[in-house]
Amino acid sequence: MSERWSNPLTVAVIAAALAGFSSLYVAYVNNRAQVALEASKAESDRILEVLKIGEPERVRENLRFLLQLGLVRDEELRRRIEAWEANPNRAPLYLSEERRRAASERLRQRFQARPANGEPPASQEEPAGY
Repeated sequence: MSERWSNPLTVAVIAAALAGFSSLYVAYVNNRAQVALEASKAESDRILEVLKIGEPERVRENLRFLLQLGLVRDEELRRRIEAWEANPNRAPLYLSEERRRAASERLRQRFQARPANGEPPASQEEPAGY
């Protein structure tokens, strides 16, 4: 009996079978991870397209539509969108490159106007929340 298991051909066949099954398992795990990644990317792309609209009420309606259809499957993301819907004063809007540059310029100007000690200039009041 021990001769059969010590035969080099038997050992090679068993090793090849183990390597084949291991390779199949790795391919299966990688495929599942890739599918999950693509689904997450598609979900993010849909939400980004909704945010690009820029009008808070239309954004809210479209996000609600995505939630109702079940196209947002990430529970954390669903919870955050629902919390945002409950607070209509905050609107996550997609900033175009032009709007992003304008916002950066405003921030740069605001911080350049500050004295060296970091306090706001005496002539300007700091807005609440800063």
